[in-house]
Amino acid sequence: MDSKGKIAAIILSAGYSSRMKDFKPLLKIGDRTALEYIVDSFYKAKVEDIIVVIGHNAEKIKDTYKGLKVKFIYNRHYSKGMYSSVVEGVKYLDKEIYSFFVLPVDIPIIKYSTINEIKGAFEQSEKGIIYPNFNGMRGHPPLISSDYIKKIIDNKEDGGLKNLLRNYERDAQDVKVVDQGVLLDMDTPKDYKKLLEYYKNSQIPNDEECRAILDKYCASKRIIGHCEKVKDLSVELAKSLIDRGCKLNIRLIEASALLHDVERDKSRHAYRGWELLNKLGYPNVAEIIKEHMDIRVEENGISEKEIVYLTDKMVMDNRVVSIEERFQRSLNKFKKDKQIMEMIKQRKINAEKIKEKIHRFGEDIYENK
Repeated sequence: MDSKGKIAAIILSAGYSSRMKDFKPLLKIGDRTALEYIVDSFYKAKVEDIIVVIGHNAEKIKDTYKGLKVKFIYNRHYSKGMYSSVVEGVKYLDKEIYSFFVLPVDIPIIKYSTINEIKGAFEQSEKGIIYPNFNGMRGHPPLISSDYIKKIIDNKEDGGLKNLLRNYERDAQDVKVVDQGVLLDMDTPKDYKKLLEYYKNSQIPNDEECRAILDKYCASKRIIGHCEKVKDLSVELAKSLIDRGCKLNIRLIEASALLHDVERDKSRHAYRGWELLNKLGYPNVAEIIKEHMDIRVEENGISEKEIVYLTDKMVMDNRVVSIEERFQRSLNKFKKDKQIMEMIKQRKINAEKIKEKIHRFGEDIYENK
């Protein structure tokens, strides 16, 4: 239970899915259906009071999800539209519920870390409505105080829940999130295809999500400028290596390079960056960030983490420099501290080892770098 009280979720799953031309609650996302994906995200975020409002194909849903730990509520008025399902859902909320999420089943790819973030914002806020906001756009699911249950039931205005809550904008707050999934629906087959493409690559943040992460967690334009340059150099180097037969994940390199210094203004920033990216659900990126300062260089092959490590050591602020120049400044700065000097020397050795390995693929790779 959260400090303000119990939180529930209402999943709207009663519609005809007419524009999709397939039944949305049963559409597959990886090895799970849309409804299973949503329920799993809420459970991971410790939201366990879950109501699924059903209507069209109600028996099919109940038969398919017999083992799902949710409360199915049948909306006999489902033909009147989504708002009728919202009304039906709030009627069945337990009395001890303090607030509730509302999420249509066709917006399924919400990370549980995002749900936790919305919950955290609600805990710290005096507002009764919290919206997730990705890059300036409000998304789903909103978290709504139980004070609005009666207003929802009594509402006679057209325009659904969105229009009703617009009347209470003074009681609303947006929380910045770094999850593009809050904006992605599957209303049509084209939308579904786009959503599946996003899901396929969802273990690595895309460019918009990377920039949202930097915007939220990294205050320094100077650091962002450095990250941009490391990203450009990393991608350029990786593409040259791929052309020579080296297997590398460009998307992983790009995201890791762009985010490697996201916590640069804090102590132990590599470790803090690792913590942050793990919390956000990107463990592969987190591991590269963790080793971008100190790394164990493998004897053979070239890895994504080695590319990011090396290019970080080839960029001073936002300027590409030689390894010698990059480390000389640090050696001069800490020449009176023997322990730090030894650490800097080892980092330089590691960078040179990686560069030597890359030379095996062709010395011309370093032209203009």
